[in-house]
Amino acid sequence: MQEAIRRFQYFDHWSEEQIRECCILAKVNRYEPQQQIAGADTGFNTEYAYFVLSGQCMILQCLKVKKKRRGQRDCFHLLPIEGNNIQLKIAERLTKRRDSEVLESVMPSNLKESLANAVRPGSCEGQNGGLELKPDESLEHIFLDVGSFSCGSVFGLGEKFEDRTIVARNHVQCMLIPRYWLFMKNQNTGNVWQRIKMYLELAIPDREKLFKQYLTDLNWMVYRKRVVTEVIQRQGRHSNRTRLADVPLMCRVEQNGQRK
Repeated sequence: MQEAIRRFQYFDHWSEEQIRECCILAKVNRYEPQQQIAGADTGFNTEYAYFVLSGQCMILQCLKVKKKRRGQRDCFHLLPIEGNNIQLKIAERLTKRRDSEVLESVMPSNLKESLANAVRPGSCEGQNGGLELKPDESLEHIFLDVGSFSCGSVFGLGEKFEDRTIVARNHVQCMLIPRYWLFMKNQNTGNVWQRIKMYLELAIPDREKLFKQYLTDLNWMVYRKRVVTEVIQRQGRHSNRTRLADVPLMCRVEQNGQRK
């Protein structure tokens, strides 16, 4: 464990006592390819910070969208993130108490509505998350490969991971250190962990940016397919009049350089 700790420069200023205490609290987990490392259902946001010792971890983003057919095109609308499940579970427990009427009077209105939808009989929560869809609309989940955490990376410092999951690309080893202990003053010199957290939130695109990029890529695929289809249909009717002078000079220079 000490060897794993000393591989990260974040711990160079730690004393022997801090390293010894970290060895007691930390643990090393091994993950198989395609195995989920961290997510909303694994206590990712509250318990541990993850330090990658070996392998690569994939950042998998799930976008919940509503698709509607308009003419010959598919239109997508990004749906908001579902309510806080933790608050909902707490509210369910509180309403079962004897003083539930008093507690309900001070409960936020949005939480009341979420709780009512969760316990409403005959709801189709399992099919479309309580979302009412028109006949020409459908609910889809789009999974995007956002990026990777490689050896030496750290994540799980409290950054926003809305509808995201960390999955092992190959055989991965991670050192897990409790966040509550890592953020104590002695181990958080210069607020280093808050700075890394801010960097991760800026470096990793949020849901809205990923959705816009997805639409851009989708439109490009549609355009490319249409152009290829038009070119194939024109073959036989018109001869190819492309000459060497029509090829950009930069492409010809690169080709000549590769031949040398």
